[in-house]
Amino acid sequence: KPEPLVAALDSTDPRVVRAALYGLDQMAARLPAPVLPRELVLERCGAVDPTVRDAAWWVVSQHPDWSDALAAGLAAQLSRAAGAGPEEADRIIMMLARLAVQPAAADAIVASYVAARAPEAFAIRRTALAVMRTARPAATPRSWFDALAAVLVADPATAGADDVAAALQTLANLPLAPRQRAALQPAAIRLASDPATPPRTCPLALQPAGPDPASPPAAVPPASTITAAPQVRPMRGASQAWPNHVACTRTPASRME
Repeated sequence: KPEPLVAALDSTDPRVVRAALYGLDQMAARLPAPVLPRELVLERCGAVDPTVRDAAWWVVSQHPDWSDALAAGLAAQLSRAAGAGPEEADRIIMMLARLAVQPAAADAIVASYVAARAPEAFAIRRTALAVMRTARPAATPRSWFDALAAVLVADPATAGADDVAAALQTLANLPLAPRQRAALQPAAIRLASDPATPPRTCPLALQPAGPDPASPPAAVPPASTITAAPQVRPMRGASQAWPNHVACTRTPASRME
């Protein structure tokens, strides 16, 4: 029966509350009638004690349809992850990624990304991008695409090389629609053709924009002339995407060593 566990949510012992939250969540999966008190769980997402707060957020992450009520609290969770150690940060990112498939949560994640413009806030931007890459949505939310594409066309004085590379890597890991890939091509060609673009950014620019149907197969350069992009799986046909003047497809292999 769930009643004892529901009553335990009011315990003054954080460990008891944590156990009750986990127990109710497991019980909810086995019983036909609703036993998990949504409002009580949401209230505990704002608990002072981290033991209770983390347990409540974990339970909510198992129910993405609850995320609308917590959208305003996602920014604080991103900040926690940005300042946490690797293990805790990964746990928070996974939790937020499960919620990010819902529109309100997706918009809250990208809002934090856009708002964190100061150099000292780069860790928050990086964490928001990690959530986007981990979420694996069926389709890329328009708010995510617009924010990431804006970085590619921003003034270099305001968008640093690391920020551009991170945005490109995230775009390469998102399920972009053909029209979204087509929209990226002008900015991607500009980045790949600019001599000031770091060599590691060129192949990153080629991947999310996708192949250009107008480019003939003969335009494919030797594989040895293309810089490998770390942690990004090359998209099949991406090297066919660009005209011959694109700088990074003409970089001698010796310069990459």
